[in-house]
Amino acid sequence: HSSKEFALPIVEYASSLYWSGCFTCETLVLAMIYLDRLTKRNLDVEVSPHTCHRLLASCLLVATKYHQDNHNSNRFYAQLFQLSVQDLNALERYALCVLGYFLVVDRREFEAYRRVLLRAGGQR
Repeated sequence: HSSKEFALPIVEYASSLYWSGCFTCETLVLAMIYLDRLTKRNLDVEVSPHTCHRLLASCLLVATKYHQDNHNSNRFYAQLFQLSVQDLNALERYALCVLGYFLVVDRREFEAYRRVLLRAGGQR
């Protein structure tokens, strides 16, 4: 994958993606669940300042395609995520493979993650 460094810290990067209006709240929760699953299923995944943006982007893309009926092209998301289309395509394939294409989330798991994210964002 690209060795490009991201200018924004991960919190600001994630916030900018949220405020872009391209993702539903449900999609963001799913992305966090997939990110958690991905890091637990592949212990070789290094979550670092260099990789966290890419991991978030890949999980957001997978969640968007799974949850939202209408979504944009990978070219659009690559520009939004500040990645090349080739890198984003590879990251999407990687995430799906590590997740074993298991994208179903039961209601209890979803609500638990939603509550955590709401608390982290200062909402109840």
